[in-house]
Amino acid sequence: MFHVKQSETFASATLALKKHEKKLSQYADRLLWWNEKVNLVSRDVSRETIIKHIEHSLTLSAHLDTVHTWVDAGSGGGLPGIPLAIAHPEKEFIVNDIVQKKCTVLKALIRELELTNIQVKEGSIADIEMNSDMGVCTKHAFKIPQLLSMIADIGKQPSVVLWLKGFEEANQDVNQHPQKELFEIQLLDNGSDPFYSGKAIVKWSQKP
Repeated sequence: MFHVKQSETFASATLALKKHEKKLSQYADRLLWWNEKVNLVSRDVSRETIIKHIEHSLTLSAHLDTVHTWVDAGSGGGLPGIPLAIAHPEKEFIVNDIVQKKCTVLKALIRELELTNIQVKEGSIADIEMNSDMGVCTKHAFKIPQLLSMIADIGKQPSVVLWLKGFEEANQDVNQHPQKELFEIQLLDNGSDPFYSGKAIVKWSQKP
């Protein structure tokens, strides 16, 4: 069982979206502007869909309490890291991507949004020094075994990893993992919003 209920997860995302509406709206506009220059999200994506992706990112808000510093692995255009940094100024965030152009855009977005609790680190997630006081989050960028393998090479692992994934793929990956007890999966599909059809949050932690 996931320790946070689905209703609480969506409530926290809705609250964050309303509380930080101005800054999140600004981020949506700047992301669309930059997307015309650098391929960050789908080229034909609408502003409405961008807002849904921001809301989707904010569903992780209910799961951030355990650590202070979060690394967004394979951030692309800043999802989920930038919305989470806007909604949680008390936390520190690192957005990471291996593509130089995307990192250049991420730095520009952070300057434009005047965010002080987030930094950009270019390169492989495997090269970021981590410790047990840190967590990793990612939105569709990595398969579960792939990411765990990459961060296992560091010697010290983060205490928590969160994926925004499709439920079926996540369930298959977790069932094939030798330590299934370290995972929790929360289905986000509530039957009322087609955007969340088949979507889930996966949590891995060092202690079951």
